Amino acid sequence: MSEPAVDSLRSSHRLRRRVESLDHTMRALRDAMSTLCKDFRVRLSRPPAHLAIRNIRGSVGVHWRARAYTGNQSFFRLTDSERGIALLRDMSDSMRSVFLSYELKRIELNAEYRLAYGERRVLDEFSRLRAAAAAWRNTN
Repeated sequence: MSEPAVDSLRSSHRLRRRVESLDHTMRALRDAMSTLCKDFRVRLSRPPAHLAIRNIRGSVGVHWRARAYTGNQSFFRLTDSERGIALLRDMSDSMRSVFLSYELKRIELNAEYRLAYGERRVLDEFSRLRAAAAAWRNTN
């Protein structure tokens, strides 16, 4: 017995609409990520770290990046890495509150984007395999 989600993909038109919807969602999320990074830069002048958009294997996300003048601008996790925890401990309460507020927004945007990106990749693979199976069936 088929799952309802798979049943809804049997129609090429529905599949195409879902892919278009995911593409639209991912564009909106990338715009929101960019806005988040810009807002952070405007809100804090010369913070010890900033938000940056990073592309990893085709998927994008917002990550913390250390401020450095020597080229050591590595990415790090704010709340579960030694570097991030040390940074939070050294901040004033008000700055820590701002950083944690942006951290929550960053986590939400990244999660939403990764879910949409993952579904998009699954649908691409589904479409490719379905086309290959149909072509094979038509040749025999």
